[in-house]
Amino acid sequence: MSDMSPDATADAFIAARGLASTVKRAPALRDRAAAPPVLWRGEIPLQDMPLVTRTDEAPAGYVLVADDPRLPPVLEHSEAGESFTAGLCEAVARAYPQATIERLIFQSSLQIAAEVSSGGRRYMIELPTLRSWEIVGSPEAAPGDVAEPFDRATMDGLRQELLSTDRAPLADKKILTNAMPVKYNQNCNRYSLAGGGPALGAGTTHCSPNSISGCAPVGWAMWVSALKRVGFKGGEAIWRNSTDWQKDWPSFGAGQISQSAEVNSFIWKAHRAMGTTTDGFTRNDKLADGGAPLKALGVPWKFRQTYKPLYELAVNLVSTGLPFLFGGTGRWHGSTEPKVGHCVVVYGYNKASNMVLVCKGWGSDAMAQDKFINWDQLTDTTSIHLTS
Repeated sequence: MSDMSPDATADAFIAARGLASTVKRAPALRDRAAAPPVLWRGEIPLQDMPLVTRTDEAPAGYVLVADDPRLPPVLEHSEAGESFTAGLCEAVARAYPQATIERLIFQSSLQIAAEVSSGGRRYMIELPTLRSWEIVGSPEAAPGDVAEPFDRATMDGLRQELLSTDRAPLADKKILTNAMPVKYNQNCNRYSLAGGGPALGAGTTHCSPNSISGCAPVGWAMWVSALKRVGFKGGEAIWRNSTDWQKDWPSFGAGQISQSAEVNSFIWKAHRAMGTTTDGFTRNDKLADGGAPLKALGVPWKFRQTYKPLYELAVNLVSTGLPFLFGGTGRWHGSTEPKVGHCVVVYGYNKASNMVLVCKGWGSDAMAQDKFINWDQLTDTTSIHLTS
């Protein structure tokens, strides 16, 4: 395999996809003070490469490049919005202005944390939930090979594919533009959202001591919004009287952030049906129960849940016009080991680098922008798709 620098990888990736952009290589963007380092599993450096269409403009998108041959050459990318680090740093600064970001820990595209310092102490902040806890002692190293989820031969193949000059750009890319999910967000059952996160190190959500809706109920609502936009038979019964179900919700704000009472009601019904906990976690084996509010409305849709789905399933579903619900779980390495994981909606793919386009469900803020992520970086995965 030919060695490829991060710059060469980014250039090859842009060319292979026919993107109308280039990497901005201004020195300030490589400055540690401007952009904290991003580390896969806290150990392997990743490069945040901002995308622009002209060299004199602000970044609009990014590619997140891995220089280590054990990892995919590109772990994720976005063709709009801010650079990878900018949105996350902005969220931390808004919630915890007293914190200084030391580094970003990239467990997966759906599991990210910021290691920060404040008042001589160190904390971990889970993003985008903004949960935080104090780091006591030295963070424990991940056991074994931190690149274990990936097959080395497959990673070599992805890099070789980027070097190919006879590949037609965009030939293996599809986005369901008619099934773009509405960007809903996690709300509180007593509508007590603060402007940012809880006290630094509190280990609680922004809804504590009240209940947060959780990502799985929000994922269900976003998925339903995508199916309703497509116009599948029976969808007219969902949010029948709502004129505001297509409004994106904000990512931050005080009080009730819901833009639709009917959508908010659906999310909390799904929360109860799945047994989602007060701090927002749903078990994978309960994810399918989120369809209970639809059954109550008499919607005739049927679903199938697949554990550890193959990438080919994602391509087949999107190719036939079906967005689907997708989630993965995991645990942070370290003594506290808080639960992590997320539930998203997939509505596109780009077969080179095994990527899918996801809607994260954290509102309309730049931190939560839709993006292409590498499918194979997630573990303990599950998907739910429409069968009829």
